Amino acid sequence: MYPIEILYIKVLNNFCNINSLFIFEVLYEIKSTLETDFHINAIYITSPLEKKNDQELELFTLPAKKTGKFKVILKIQPPNYNNFKLEELMEVTVILLTVSYQETELIRIGYYLNNEIIIGNETDQEFSLNKENIMRKILSDKPRITYFPFFS
Repeated sequence: MYPIEILYIKVLNNFCNINSLFIFEVLYEIKSTLETDFHINAIYITSPLEKKNDQELELFTLPAKKTGKFKVILKIQPPNYNNFKLEELMEVTVILLTVSYQETELIRIGYYLNNEIIIGNETDQEFSLNKENIMRKILSDKPRITYFPFFS
């Protein structure tokens, strides 16, 4: 039996500026108690081919000593965009949430991100491409979920 199940994840702040927090509501169930806690790691991925730009954003702890259903709100800092070129921001990116136990990955939940440049007035000659004009949309209806074998 799998000790933890993610029942749902809801994106609470979709379509916002790329400098905004990622905010997820997670409902999960602990099905059997374990000695140590679970961890959720949030990772921002710009390219599946180049891992050097991947950024670990936050690490959260989920207690595993009590069975039942629990809800948690994850507030995740946005990535540091200082070393990114504009075209890298406009390509397909991913926010990845991994659930692990004792450093073994159990569940991987990935969301594709679509970043769009928003122009307030298309006739504005002084418009500059900066990060304040880029909006992030999480494709929340199509998460990629992978379960890995668990051996207790």
